[in-house]
Amino acid sequence: MAFGNLTRKIYDTTLDLASKKNALAWLFAISFIESSFFPIPPDIMIIPMVLATPKQAYKIAGVALIASVLGG
Repeated sequence: MAFGNLTRKIYDTTLDLASKKNALAWLFAISFIESSFFPIPPDIMIIPMVLATPKQAYKIAGVALIASVLGG
């Protein structure tokens, strides 16, 4: 049960970061880390960010893509 609580806390924190002003920087960091060991995928941040600013969808996806490739 402890892993479930930790995962839920990480999930909630990641979702909260998507609403911050520097969300792209956080998305880059999370995508980079996720490609190695992070248990929560960056999609949790990508979806609300794209829904909030659809005109920046390609920019958001590009940041996640580049960070994932560099992290891999």
